[in-house]
Amino acid sequence: MEEKIYYDVSLVAFLALFVNEDPKTITLPAGRVGFKFRADLKNALANYHADAPVPIASYIKKVREVRSLIFAMREGGNGS
Repeated sequence: MEEKIYYDVSLVAFLALFVNEDPKTITLPAGRVGFKFRADLKNALANYHADAPVPIASYIKKVREVRSLIFAMREGGNGS
């Protein structure tokens, strides 16, 4: 199965919470930062598109973590 790269902060935060996994960061040309997951995301993606509820405080914290990773990668990080 091909690993998909995700770029949307809100989607990455939701997926990370739903599958309880921190994604791997990837820096692409032009400084674009993407994220990959090892877990099967089929169920998590279905829940995201169905607007499934998540704990808001945990979601906001995860959004901040993902954004922080993006800024760190753009400043010259090598991925996690």
